[in-house]
Amino acid sequence: MSPLILVITLMLAAVLAWAGVLAVATGRATFPRLRSTVRRPRLWGAGTLLPATAPATLRITAWPIFLLTMLAGLALIPAAQLLGPRKVRRPE
Repeated sequence: MSPLILVITLMLAAVLAWAGVLAVATGRATFPRLRSTVRRPRLWGAGTLLPATAPATLRITAWPIFLLTMLAGLALIPAAQLLGPRKVRRPE
């Protein structure tokens, strides 16, 4: 793998991990353009954390685990935008 591609991949993974952690912790989408379209920000955050950690685990896990982690994250990201907002039950 070329060093340039490795650096770009690691930078993209770091940005996705940062955005995912903030979305899970705060309950808001990190990027301003996504705030209006993401209906479940914590699910979106979990979805971005999976592809962000996949390149890091490629060296220590098998190829199918990397692929499963990447595909699971790529499935959660659109699910966070397509599923309706969570219904919050308020105590009476």
